Amino acid sequence: PAHHQQISLALNPDFGQVDSDELVLNYSNVETLYTDKRPFFTQDLSLFSTLSLNDSQMIHTRRIGAGSDDGSTFITPIDAAVRATHQGESINVGAFAVQEDSLASGAGKAFYAARTTWRNEHWQSGLLATRTERPGLQREADTLTWDSQYQSSSWSFQSALAQSVIREQQGVDKGVDSTENGLALFASGKYQFTPLFDVGFELQRL
Repeated sequence: PAHHQQISLALNPDFGQVDSDELVLNYSNVETLYTDKRPFFTQDLSLFSTLSLNDSQMIHTRRIGAGSDDGSTFITPIDAAVRATHQGESINVGAFAVQEDSLASGAGKAFYAARTTWRNEHWQSGLLATRTERPGLQREADTLTWDSQYQSSSWSFQSALAQSVIREQQGVDKGVDSTENGLALFASGKYQFTPLFDVGFELQRL
């Protein structure tokens, strides 16, 4: 619609042209993070990234179109995906939705995300909401993250607060509702006395 606005729509996309991952020998106790290479999920992805979660990610797009929950396929086709973004001078807004193929068992997943950020000369703050529907597991998950960042000539501060709510049908007949709540808190700050000396702190709780 405009130079700072974009709407993208993909129907039954074929990502067969995407390069395969490089082979990585990882002997550490930390998993290797493979980034997404599919064009639809790489464009404007930074808008949906939270700034202050100490390398934790609230959105990992490689789960979209991955193996099905019923184990019938290693790659689940995507029926449709849509993304809309608005990037202004002080306010950014973005949202996307993806629907996988329902498959014969009806185990196809659905993913939704919405993000808004506000910034000025020193402050930046934003909200991220996500929703994942997994009918194959009869599970739904919602997350809400609020992150902020402040930067001046001497002070810097980052914080993030995230909450997750997971609802699942349990029991032999899947008739019992189970709800789990999670909370994540991250905060860090630093004061720069001189170019060679600073004092900082970091707090993380999951």
